Amino acid sequence: MERWDNWEMVQLDKFKGRQGDAYVTFDGLSVLENPYNEEQRALPYRVYSEGDFYDALMGWFFDGNTIQWPPHTVEKGFLRKQNLCSQCGTPIDKKETRPETFSGEVHNAKIPDFEITAKVPTITCLSCGLHQVYGNPQESGSSLNQDIRIAMLDAFDNVNLSS
Repeated sequence: MERWDNWEMVQLDKFKGRQGDAYVTFDGLSVLENPYNEEQRALPYRVYSEGDFYDALMGWFFDGNTIQWPPHTVEKGFLRKQNLCSQCGTPIDKKETRPETFSGEVHNAKIPDFEITAKVPTITCLSCGLHQVYGNPQESGSSLNQDIRIAMLDAFDNVNLSS
């Protein structure tokens, strides 16, 4: 008998996580719940047969299809990192950023629809007027991408969800 055979699929209410300036919210995510211990939950691996569900979740956040990300600043430098406007190259000061929310709905035949949301710092360049995300949410290894990933894990922890 598989570990998940007796577990039930339940749909969770809205839950959130945070890391640094990044906030992540899930609304209506279906998970597996242990019928003998409601505090024990897991991502729905058994019903999601297209590979690892966690990897799919990463894709939905970062592929640019589910969440429509605007342009983003460009991070330069090795020891002294600096963000520059992606259009004109003007240095961008993080102190001038404002949080903005970006969301999208996940549609997949294997699981019920749910919404994902990311609240991240944004800025409008004073030189050229381009509105952009401070940092690159889609580039693996960027500080914003890492913050979003850790915020997701924080959200899972907040609802006793093992990833």
